[in-house]
Amino acid sequence: MQRLHPSSKHRSRYGIEWRILKQIPAAFIISGVVIYLTNQLAHWLLVAETASMQLKQTEFIDIITISVLITIWTAIFTVAIGAFAVYIMKGPVYTADSLELMDSEYPLETKRDDKHSNS
Repeated sequence: MQRLHPSSKHRSRYGIEWRILKQIPAAFIISGVVIYLTNQLAHWLLVAETASMQLKQTEFIDIITISVLITIWTAIFTVAIGAFAVYIMKGPVYTADSLELMDSEYPLETKRDDKHSNS
């Protein structure tokens, strides 16, 4: 494993994206429970004069609850997709780019000189 991490000082090979991915299921569950409890509290605190007015208010609360739930879960899913993309793009090496650079102040000019000297 050390071969893959030549400049690594710490044992953890994962970045923040892995921690985000591990917290996604909890975020889905906690957000769902909080929104459901808020919905139930709104129904419990509902005050209406007539049955038809109570039905309209109940439907309105349910529509708002469903829209908030869909919005929050879509945001969580979007963050999960982003974290997964970063995790995949890092690859198995977990380093940015280990390409060796030429020991030259101007590598492109050195390449041009080599081309001209060969012809």
